[in-house]
Amino acid sequence: MARFLFFSDLHLSDGTAIDNFGLKKKILFSNFVNAVKKSNIDRIFVVGDIYELWQGIGDKKERLERAKKTYPEIASFLQNNCVELIGNHDQARKKLDKIASNKLIEADGIKIWLEHGDRFDRYYKKWPWLCEAAVKVFAILEHLFGKKSQNIISRWVKERLPKTTPASSRYSGNLSEYEKGAKELLVQKDCDIVVLGHTHKLYQKEWEDLKGKKRVYLNCGAWVDEHSDYIIVDTVRQNYRNNLYHNQEAL
Repeated sequence: MARFLFFSDLHLSDGTAIDNFGLKKKILFSNFVNAVKKSNIDRIFVVGDIYELWQGIGDKKERLERAKKTYPEIASFLQNNCVELIGNHDQARKKLDKIASNKLIEADGIKIWLEHGDRFDRYYKKWPWLCEAAVKVFAILEHLFGKKSQNIISRWVKERLPKTTPASSRYSGNLSEYEKGAKELLVQKDCDIVVLGHTHKLYQKEWEDLKGKKRVYLNCGAWVDEHSDYIIVDTVRQNYRNNLYHNQEAL
């Protein structure tokens, strides 16, 4: 029997204005951690973009260290109790502390494939070099001009890309590219469930394959702004649920 917990997209940063997680979330996440410890969760997985390494002063190693010092209790919980995967915003961790980008887990005959899912983003797929170049330019400007430039850049991006990034509340797409990506993974990895992050939107979709077997795509949502999302999969009961965590809620 296994009961798995999944969440993603904390974007932990340095506690300044660029930090989308925000210090006010520390209490809510602390209560979430206590609820996890009191529950009968067997394993915990964090599906990418745990740390925000695109924004901030200094190189990515300095940004990671600063984020961990800003949120020491959270960083300790993640390191000691969770299986962490990388996302596009913290991809540097692949070299910094050897974090994997995907994982296949199995229990009670149920196979679950985990990855962040940014490679299915239509804009990353179409212009990967342009996205990477833009991130590097923004990072250089932030490094040269400090916090003021960070806020200006953040506002500029949010004003011009609200309909293209799935993390935006004004996103005009239908997330079909992620459904398509999940379907491909279900076949490629011969698994029953695919769990992604990246979109900042809780999501679930079921299909039946040609043999009538249920195949499932789940998205973890996020823990930034108004989000406090998580997924629980029970492999014995073969059920799952995705929730927004509320203060003092039992899992």
